[in-house]
Amino acid sequence: MDVEEHDKLLNSINPDHVVLRNCMVPTLLTVVSENKSFGAEYGVFEMPRVIDGTREDGACNERKKLGIVLYSRKCGEKELFFRLRDIVSLFVANLRHKAVTFEHTEANHNWQHPVNTASVSVDGVNLGFISALHPLTAMKIDKKAAIVCAEIDMDDFAGIAKDELDFTEPSKFPGIDIDLTIIRNPDVTYSKVEE
Repeated sequence: MDVEEHDKLLNSINPDHVVLRNCMVPTLLTVVSENKSFGAEYGVFEMPRVIDGTREDGACNERKKLGIVLYSRKCGEKELFFRLRDIVSLFVANLRHKAVTFEHTEANHNWQHPVNTASVSVDGVNLGFISALHPLTAMKIDKKAAIVCAEIDMDDFAGIAKDELDFTEPSKFPGIDIDLTIIRNPDVTYSKVEE
């Protein structure tokens, strides 16, 4: 991965801790790379503060973010990507009782996959991204594994109002399962079909 421009501390006590990170995924990828021999499938997460530019008063704009990386030698990248998508969706559904919107977006970092990167939004508020790794970055970590990552801005997430749950009485009659098959053009996304 190319080293990105970061803000730095003046007069740092520890010379190894001079850089203030603006994204936590590279740090989590380092953890994955160091621990890849300990398991065929696992996930790591962290919820620290990162720096997102500076505020008007010149101080750093600290944001609390949730970073998640999933690693697997047992399943493919597509399956792992959808597993992480479901984790993010359940996280939002359980804490805010809302649906998440995933939309294709351009990669902001050179380690993100140029195509398999999506923004994560709730009620029109962009909370972060979910992404597969760029193939060159993934091969440097492990040629036989799939790796996906996500980063969610917890400060923005905390500002989203919680929906109340509606409860309805269960039906007295047994349910009927219907299996539908929808044939669509390749340019039609799942979100359009869902609407």
